[in-house]
Amino acid sequence: MPHALLRLGAKGRSPFIGREGQWQASWLPPRLATWPFDLVTTQGEGHALALHEESGLVEPVPGGHPIFAPGNDAPVLAPETARLAAILKAQAEALPATAQASAALADLGLLIPLDADPSLWVINPRAAADLNEAGILALHRAGALTLLHAGLVSQAHLGWMAKAERHLTTAPPPRPSPASDRQRMAPGSRFLAALAADACADEALIQLPELTRQ
Repeated sequence: MPHALLRLGAKGRSPFIGREGQWQASWLPPRLATWPFDLVTTQGEGHALALHEESGLVEPVPGGHPIFAPGNDAPVLAPETARLAAILKAQAEALPATAQASAALADLGLLIPLDADPSLWVINPRAAADLNEAGILALHRAGALTLLHAGLVSQAHLGWMAKAERHLTTAPPPRPSPASDRQRMAPGSRFLAALAADACADEALIQLPELTRQ
């Protein structure tokens, strides 16, 4: 399945995330944009909205985004929570088509490990260039042509990422921002800081009332 690659090395800093957790790219992957919410599968192939409680972002403090709208007997999601839930729902609905496209690429031998890492695969440019008409037609029918082109284009960033990561390992760490600046950190920056600090947060899911049932 496609994933957003935030760094090449197994350890070290990502060039996309600043020292204080601020996002430094023009595009934010939806799964990061919706953090600390997630979507889990329920019985009957429905979905429920879930919350990573130990993400460091769930706090009973004034000024934050409420999860539920106030003043209702039955739980109703607050507007911002509903917006994030809609993003996750759209991704879940697109998952079968994405899985079908990914399988078509694999079936045609178009995937190879990145830097001999068996856990991470990328498009093989040579195999893509050698595709015959039957292969292209098979990808079209599987809805995989867009994924093929996106995978090829994304590889143009690998050289830049490697160079940026080498620079980050040799450059002195930036001076921390004053405490007052950290307190004013935008919500998006706060969740990325928490994400970087808590890589095990996936183990702490609290299921909320069901979002949709298909």
